[in-house]
Amino acid sequence: EDVVRYRLAGIDTMGVWLPKLLEYGEERGLEWLIENGMSVSTLSYAGGFTGAFGHELDDVLEETRDLIHLAGMLRARSLVVVTGPINNHITKHATRLVIDSLKQLADEAADNDLTLSLMPMRKVFCRDWTFLHRLDETLAILDRVNHPAVQLAFDIYHLWPEKGLLQRLPEFVSRIGVVQV
Repeated sequence: EDVVRYRLAGIDTMGVWLPKLLEYGEERGLEWLIENGMSVSTLSYAGGFTGAFGHELDDVLEETRDLIHLAGMLRARSLVVVTGPINNHITKHATRLVIDSLKQLADEAADNDLTLSLMPMRKVFCRDWTFLHRLDETLAILDRVNHPAVQLAFDIYHLWPEKGLLQRLPEFVSRIGVVQV
């Protein structure tokens, strides 16, 4: 239904929400996208490196590798990544888990012509999605990962409250992997 509506509107690129794709079927979804001439800008989402959902880090990394390959098959330009909530960690340890995980995954993403786009979210989403809420803390993680395949997911809904956001755009625009409106 999404593909049909996008095509009717004259749009030939879309972001794919992973749960919808899995419900529809990966292979069937890929065929449907190709058949309709639809390209994929992003696949959302991977991550959860903090173990908040009862998964071991090795399992999360393996699943993220699978999603990198799926995004590669979809010819997506970006895989949106969320950290996972803080869980029972202190911020410093949760941050280290995320940095180490992204460093492990970055080359594989690059090999699949894919950007891992790290998404900060408003604080209201901290319990379910991520402990990253501010642009500066996200950019600091990107600095520490220091890999061209790891960029920022610039979601207007989540980042518009940042003070001086428009004035700061020139500072970090080259670090944006995907813009979500």
